[in-house]
Amino acid sequence: RFYNEALSISRHTKDAAGIANAYDNLGLLDAEDQNISSSNQNLNQAMKLYHNSRDSSGIIESYAQLGKVFEQKGDIEKALSYYQRALAQYERFRQKPEAYFVLLEDIGNLYMKKGKPKIALTYLQEGINNSRKAGLRDTQVSLLDAEGIAYQEEGQQVKALTIYKEAFEEAKKYKQPEEEAKALINIASVLQKQNSDKSLADLKEAMKIVRKIKQPQLEARIFEAMAEVYRQ
Repeated sequence: RFYNEALSISRHTKDAAGIANAYDNLGLLDAEDQNISSSNQNLNQAMKLYHNSRDSSGIIESYAQLGKVFEQKGDIEKALSYYQRALAQYERFRQKPEAYFVLLEDIGNLYMKKGKPKIALTYLQEGINNSRKAGLRDTQVSLLDAEGIAYQEEGQQVKALTIYKEAFEEAKKYKQPEEEAKALINIASVLQKQNSDKSLADLKEAMKIVRKIKQPQLEARIFEAMAEVYRQ
């Protein structure tokens, strides 16, 4: 109702960007309700307006949001299709924004779900290399963790451990406690079979960090990991 009101006001004031944004959001709501026909109609309207105003950021946001909708619904192929369209739009950008790196990580994670860690690694490594150049430390640490998971899935435990340790050092250096804890959890998962005592020590260290920053979901994840070590 509010998006329709926004559309009406934007039309009245001849605000092209506002009209496009309203169509965009209406299309995403339709997609969530599985009303694909209406969703496509609204999104196409938004796309036309974005194209007419040469608003490439609006186009990218539409594709990325639509990809997220289908990812949440478990339609990996459809989500990938929209993410790839968003990624193609970024080719025109000389300076890549942070959203570009988030998109690369999202694509990498979807390929992991498809059981294709090698393809996932190509996207994650692209993100890591470019984020280092751009100096985006927050994004880089998150991408490093995702890269480590991909190597672990590939069976390359030593490589995964090296990447996780790099992520931990980067997170510690740039004061990112949540990413620090995630890196420790991942390190512990690699060490679980070869050195269970060290694995538990890392998990306990992660628990101290997580309790300070009050992250119950991560705390639950650590308890599960500890249970796995004790079960072993």
